[in-house]
Amino acid sequence: MQENGDRSLSEPRMKVTAQKNTVDGGITERKMLEERLSALNSYGGKLNTATSFEQVYELTLDAMEKTLGFEHAAFMTVEKGKLKIARFRGYPEPLSLRLPLDGAKKGITVRAANTRKTVLVDDVTKDEDYVEGAPNIRSELAVPIEIENRVIGVLDVESKKVGAFNEKDAMLLQILASHAATAVSDIEKRQEIEKRSSQLSSLMKSSAEMIRSSDLRQRLQKIAEAIRELGWRRVVISVRDENMEIKSPDDLVTVGLTEEEKEFLWKNRPPGHVWRERFGPEFERFKIGEFFYLKWSDPWVREKFSKGTVESKLKQEDMVDWDPQDLLYAPLCLAEGRIVGVLSIDDPLDGKRPTQESLAPLELFIHQAVVAIENAKLIQQLKQSEDKLKRYSEHLEELVEERTVDLRKSEEKLKSIFAASPDPITVTDLNGNIIECNAQSLKMKGYSSKEELIGKNVFEFIAEKDRQKVTEYMKKTLEQGLVRNIEYTSLTKDGRESPAEVSASIVKDASGNPISFVAILKDITERKQMEQQLLKSERLVAIGEVAAMVGHDLRNPLTGIAGAAYYLKLKLGSEIDDKVREMLELIEKDIEHSNKIIDDLLEYSKEMRLEITETTPKAIIKEALSLIRVPENIQVVDSTQNEPKIRVDVEKLKRVFVNLIKNAIDAMNEGGKLAIENRETNGNLEFVIADTGIGMSKDIMENIWTPLYTTKAKGMGLGLPICKRIVEAHGGDIAVESTVGRGTKFTVTISIKPKDGGEKTWVDTPESLLLTTTKA
Repeated sequence: MQENGDRSLSEPRMKVTAQKNTVDGGITERKMLEERLSALNSYGGKLNTATSFEQVYELTLDAMEKTLGFEHAAFMTVEKGKLKIARFRGYPEPLSLRLPLDGAKKGITVRAANTRKTVLVDDVTKDEDYVEGAPNIRSELAVPIEIENRVIGVLDVESKKVGAFNEKDAMLLQILASHAATAVSDIEKRQEIEKRSSQLSSLMKSSAEMIRSSDLRQRLQKIAEAIRELGWRRVVISVRDENMEIKSPDDLVTVGLTEEEKEFLWKNRPPGHVWRERFGPEFERFKIGEFFYLKWSDPWVREKFSKGTVESKLKQEDMVDWDPQDLLYAPLCLAEGRIVGVLSIDDPLDGKRPTQESLAPLELFIHQAVVAIENAKLIQQLKQSEDKLKRYSEHLEELVEERTVDLRKSEEKLKSIFAASPDPITVTDLNGNIIECNAQSLKMKGYSSKEELIGKNVFEFIAEKDRQKVTEYMKKTLEQGLVRNIEYTSLTKDGRESPAEVSASIVKDASGNPISFVAILKDITERKQMEQQLLKSERLVAIGEVAAMVGHDLRNPLTGIAGAAYYLKLKLGSEIDDKVREMLELIEKDIEHSNKIIDDLLEYSKEMRLEITETTPKAIIKEALSLIRVPENIQVVDSTQNEPKIRVDVEKLKRVFVNLIKNAIDAMNEGGKLAIENRETNGNLEFVIADTGIGMSKDIMENIWTPLYTTKAKGMGLGLPICKRIVEAHGGDIAVESTVGRGTKFTVTISIKPKDGGEKTWVDTPESLLLTTTKA
């Protein structure tokens, strides 16, 4: 920002002008600043209630024009790499500037957006970057609007006078930009929460509808429709055999494709070995979670997929950063790794490239869908066999010889199905005694041979709490002939429990009398775990709602308090006494503490970005200690070395050590010793921070990494969980040892050389996979 002395504002409204012209009449410039700050905070309260971006634009322009007195004012937004005017005031003709952020001639507002700094120009005719919008403009003031290190727009004011703006104008416009950023952030978070809630609701509804259907194609259609509702225009699901081939067009289910496009897909379907390659090591670099995302901008991808794909009808200008020819697909895998189908999706409604977070709901749905598909196929096969046996029994007398031959073939088929089934199958007599089983049954119950299992009663492998329920369903099976998907608790030979599901049917003799039960069992431990993951996702949404609520309810009042404190300092000046100065410093300190609580909540519920630079163990510990006031009764022994050099995010890792050192000091109220050292171990670097404080009990140590758990009166319980995320983002680990009354030792281990070698790293939100990925 340039020095501009005490210049007046640019062509203010009549009331403001009158005030400025009567300084000698007793209304001082300081008094005017007080009134403008007060009015500005009032607009901050109004912005809090905004429910749309249009309301934010209009309220902000009201504040710029009516309160701050700027005659030519504009609210500009960043959209698809360009800066455009969303709303403006005071110009005689409509403005339609669209300035590329990477253009040759930047423009003053583009400079503010790119540098993230306020730009004040006394005479735009002398600025080589100036882009003319309205005629006869001479001076300009531009302030960026930022949300969490992301520029979303610029507040811009202009004047036909030279040097029309000063430092106070810039400060007031910066405060207004902060209010506008908070309002926009709140609206974005509300929209994101509504989107996630809608996705989860759609996911659960579609899952329930899918399970109610036993027809394989109907299940596939439900899956495809559910995925489309999650924000994709085109969805293709294909069922594959053991050779990754599609047997018939009925095994190809689509949503969003025309009949011509479906026919094109069938005629140009790649052979099975091509799909095996697409899931192989050569394509590993394109993986995002369980999906493969291939960007059309990659020459290698264009060469590989130049033919055989259905071209998108969308244009690039309809997208944000997704190319209409990009590819996104995933294998439908059973737990043992066998692929039973392929899912391909295309043309996102929001026009954005997929991220691990945006694909997470789809991954949960894929796992449930795979299990449902395999169950449908198995039930279908058993039903076909049962129907065939029934037809044979109706013609028993006239087709005895033929039936004997056919039964032998059917028996061989059933044995093959029986042996090859991925699920446990058990045959019992009407009393529940096991008379036949397959290898998967032995594995599920913990036996090594059929001889050990045959003859035992099935109730030995059902938890006592569920035996009455299973008894009732056995009676129901005798009455109805079939029951499906009954959940119960399974027991193994050594008494271990696990959640399971059973579908059972009656086997009848030639006279139609029931002689035995056939039960298909399934260990649903993995499915239950996925349901828990879904609950954790809902828990993350709740954390995000809390963060948005706190940011909405506290950020604006804190901004107002900070502005008031600034005004009091400015008004009192050199006349301020020690007690008042102490109170003002206390206010500023508490504002800083409150902002830290809000920042911790927001940071814990968002993605983390690492900026990798080179440093040394000695340097990073020295910087951390410089930020901490160490009491006189505590001795600090810093034994860290200048070697080896490490590549880390210095600011974030410094935050880890500041947090650990502060905790150590808090644990030594009566004084003590804090020792800090580093050492190399197997290509890793260990930092050891040991204190002689009060130590921790076992119960406390088990919970210190849990979010919102704290033993301090003034704390949110997010410090150590955030430290853990930062360390794990570096591919490292953090461990703790403690003895009550003797002290605590934290060991932070990181790789000396980052495995990804990247300069910028993002880490996904908590309660998810907690992986680190490098983005191009």
